[in-house]
Amino acid sequence: MDISLISPCGADCFQCEQYPASCRGCHAIKGKAWWVRYKRKSVCDFYNCCIAKKKLVHCGQCPSLPCKFFFRGDPTKSDEENQRIREKQLAVLKSLT
Repeated sequence: MDISLISPCGADCFQCEQYPASCRGCHAIKGKAWWVRYKRKSVCDFYNCCIAKKKLVHCGQCPSLPCKFFFRGDPTKSDEENQRIREKQLAVLKSLT
């Protein structure tokens, strides 16, 4: 597994439909994903908290995992789909530690 293609939240950039044409991966773009503008932010909350503030490589290194950011979910997805995504991300993060 190429850790440079695992975002701080545990999402696999290689599996994202935006990669590599529209996005080079969370670490490469420093958390400035295309969707952050819709949240009126300049950088992803996960990236900002994990990388910028706590100076960690990924959220799996944080003692607060899972934090409030994991429970927000994507409003365009069902609760069940958000739960599956969250479980997958947490499993990836745990495998990295």
